Amino acid sequence: LKAHAGYALVAGYNYYDAKGVARQHAEALSILSADLSHHFALGPLHLENSALFQVSSAQDVLPLPMLALNLRYYVQFNIVDPKTLQLQIGLNTRYTPRWKLPSYNPVAGVFTLQDEELYGNVPVTDIFSNAQWKQCCIFLKYENAGRGWPAQTHDFFTAHHYIQTAPMIK
Repeated sequence: LKAHAGYALVAGYNYYDAKGVARQHAEALSILSADLSHHFALGPLHLENSALFQVSSAQDVLPLPMLALNLRYYVQFNIVDPKTLQLQIGLNTRYTPRWKLPSYNPVAGVFTLQDEELYGNVPVTDIFSNAQWKQCCIFLKYENAGRGWPAQTHDFFTAHHYIQTAPMIK
């Protein structure tokens, strides 16, 4: 079990507002965060759980999701012997509650604030297979396999108006 807490006080924070204009926050900005993670290993079954809690003192300048979860569950076993071929098969799920996801400006290559919509509250799940064969790592992933399940909604954006890739194999 690992736990960590942190506090940051930032003065003169630079950001881009909703119109893409560069701004500097006049007051000091406080960020409080705490994360908790644990790796359970029950024989070949591995359950890696991590949770991040974070709060910004100025959500209108630096919006942060209050909670971010990353759950990675897989089985790991040796095909030949531990030093020849080891295989992991499992799934990885990421989740945040609804929050003001930043917008992306591809022309300037920067993230900007947006006040139009809240995103989140939908788990994003990938199914993966990871094979370690001597010095070679072979990784195969079916990305976005959950398609919004169990929420039955497809509100999974990487940035405001930028939807994640459709389910695909990588």
